[in-house]
Amino acid sequence: MKLLERQGKVKEIRDNDQVPGVIYGHGIDPTPIQVEYQDLRKAMAKYGTSMTFEVTLGKDKHLVYIKDYQSDYLSNYKTIHVDFMKVSADDTISAAVSLNFLNKDAVRESGQVIATNLTELEVEYKVGKGVSSIDVDLSVLKDVDAIHVEDVVLPEGLAVLNDPKQIVANLATIAEEVEATDEVDNDPLAGWEDPEATEDEE
Repeated sequence: MKLLERQGKVKEIRDNDQVPGVIYGHGIDPTPIQVEYQDLRKAMAKYGTSMTFEVTLGKDKHLVYIKDYQSDYLSNYKTIHVDFMKVSADDTISAAVSLNFLNKDAVRESGQVIATNLTELEVEYKVGKGVSSIDVDLSVLKDVDAIHVEDVVLPEGLAVLNDPKQIVANLATIAEEVEATDEVDNDPLAGWEDPEATEDEE
């Protein structure tokens, strides 16, 4: 992916369907950059915020990963700023990796309700071992009540930093309260008193 040193104002860059950002890290001074929006979108879809890939800036090539980004919810969450972290081949990276929940429908079909408490895990890994997401098989909830961090099968080379006992997903209980109602006599005159009969009694 090609990066350009930033030129012009941020608004002008965005109006030209580009995204302003910065590249910094191993052996490079923080440098304001801009990148084509569509190129960045493809990179984010493929590498997420943890996998490393190569970019060019001028005549130089850099190994980076997307350290952070900002989105504008008023523009359908379009990315409006991005940070690239340059790394070396020997570096260790700490990043948040999204969880990809599998077999959710199979559990729901059994009448169970699933509550997901985490959407990503904090992990540590060597450059080249990053993944775009981590799979979590929810079908095991047919046999257990909860999936903890320690139950998640991690790809090779990843070490999780979260509390092992933290709940990733569990079966939720929905309490249904049924209010009892008194049966009403079908007699349309039930509860009605004849005022004349009352006077006669007096």
